[in-house]
Order: sequence, then structure tokens, then C-alpha cells
Amino acid sequence: MERPKLNYLAIVVSAAIWWLIGALWYSPALFGNAWRQITGMTAEKAAEMSPLLLYAVPLVAYFIACYVLAHSVVYAKAVGAGSGALVGFWNWLGFIGAIMFVNIEFQNKPMTLWLINAGYDLVGMLISGMILAVWKPKAPPAQAA
Repeated sequence: MERPKLNYLAIVVSAAIWWLIGALWYSPALFGNAWRQITGMTAEKAAEMSPLLLYAVPLVAYFIACYVLAHSVVYAKAVGAGSGALVGFWNWLGFIGAIMFVNIEFQNKPMTLWLINAGYDLVGMLISGMILAVWKPKAPPAQAA
């Protein structure tokens, strides 16, 4: 199998956007209060956590997810925002949404937690899929004969 040509800058930007969306998603303005209530996370507990765990680990995880998603976009031959979002959706459904649902069920957590967490990852995958399908690597210049 030929190695796909990936746009690494698009992967980094997609991961950073997904990460930044999380700051808004889990803020009190959107779903942060509900998430904290369900999970029992307090400001005190968050303050005790390592900044590496809070910021770097998720960013690396989103980079890995976007790197893999970029492969799916290439293999699906997705071009344009719509087809990129569709690739993001199918990857989310099969690899995030379904698995996260099982975890929530077996942990006996409320469905609201799944909606908050899986919804965030759905938005991240949709936007990342769009970026990766639209922002393709530039083809090398054609060689003169």
C-alpha cells in the first residue's frame, strides 16, 4: 500500500482547533457546569491536576486522532467540506461514539455525560474532517521534459 500524502500543517491546525473548542465546550458558558456536576470535578480537584495532564495530553491525543483521520480522508478520496465532514462522522460513530456509549453504560453514568463528551468529539471530528479534506498537501511541481 502506498503511503498517503498528508498535509501535516492541516493536521496540527485541526488538532489545535479541536483542543480550543474543548475550552469553550467545557466552559460554564456551554456544558462545563453540567459536566462538572456529573463527574464530581471541582475547581479544587482541577487545581491539583498537572498542567501537562490538563493541556498537553489532550493536544497530543487530538493530534493522533487527526493524523489517523487524515488517512481516512485520503483513503475515502474526500474532497470538499461536506465529504470531509462525512468521513469525520463515520469515524466518530465507529471509533468514538459507539465505544464511549459502551463505557458510559458499563460505568452506570447518565446519558447526559455521553451527550456532552461524545458531542464534543463529534464536533471535533466534523470540523477536522472538513479541514483535512479541503486543505490538501500541495502537489510537487511537474518536471519539464
